[in-house]
Amino acid sequence: MSNGILYRFKQFWWGIRAKPLTTEQMTHIRTILSAEQFTLYQKYSINDQQHGYRVLQHLQQAGYKDPELLTAGLLHDVGKSKSDMTVIDRSIVVLGRILVKKQTEIWGQHPLEQASWWQRPFVIREQHPAWGADMAQEIGCTPQVLRLIYHHQDDLDTAGFNDPHFETLLAQLQWADDLS
Repeated sequence: MSNGILYRFKQFWWGIRAKPLTTEQMTHIRTILSAEQFTLYQKYSINDQQHGYRVLQHLQQAGYKDPELLTAGLLHDVGKSKSDMTVIDRSIVVLGRILVKKQTEIWGQHPLEQASWWQRPFVIREQHPAWGADMAQEIGCTPQVLRLIYHHQDDLDTAGFNDPHFETLLAQLQWADDLS
């Protein structure tokens, strides 16, 4: 995943300037998601709705059409809706991962309910893929969409999925996520 300063500044800027999606954008999303999936998408913060939509746009502009990939692109971060995460929280996570990555992974293993105020952003960062996959499973998303959501932060070089089609889809999702 991209860690460039310019990229992180853009993310911060997008976060503080996030506005609700337009009716046209929401209509576009409805052409991709089922009614249940769209309801789940609406649980996102405005910032995360914008992010998911940017991921979708990058995928479609690159010519990707796989419906499960597009669905995962929109819903991959839905686990973050389990708890509010401010732009400042996100910035703290980014800085923490740059300075003490292994420690942030340890902080992220706490149960959300037991995490202190300063650990909560790290818990959300580490655990939102699993939460999102659980939320998507509850509404009947396909196994491939669940798998993409669950693994969207995994390192493809070390994960060893042994499934070239899945690895291709995951690489496409991560590429679009990194641009967004």
